[in-house]
Amino acid sequence: MSRAGYIQITRQISLSLKRKLSQKSLKKFFELDRCIECGICVASCGTAIMRPDFIGAVGLNRVARFKIDALDKRTDEDFLRANRR
Repeated sequence: MSRAGYIQITRQISLSLKRKLSQKSLKKFFELDRCIECGICVASCGTAIMRPDFIGAVGLNRVARFKIDALDKRTDEDFLRANRR
């Protein structure tokens, strides 16, 4: 049985870090990565309870983390399309 991967890669990706991130960016990442994804925020969120299509605080946190990443070239449309799947 063949299963499609969760991440759909449409272009060649280089894993070498030729550009380093600034200390300011790293501090922002750290704050966003402190979330342990326990789900308490989603369990207590009225919007998440009433709207099953709402990605919740954990999903928004993940999007925010990649939006501030200078090395991530995804657009707003890329993030919206991922939410529609």
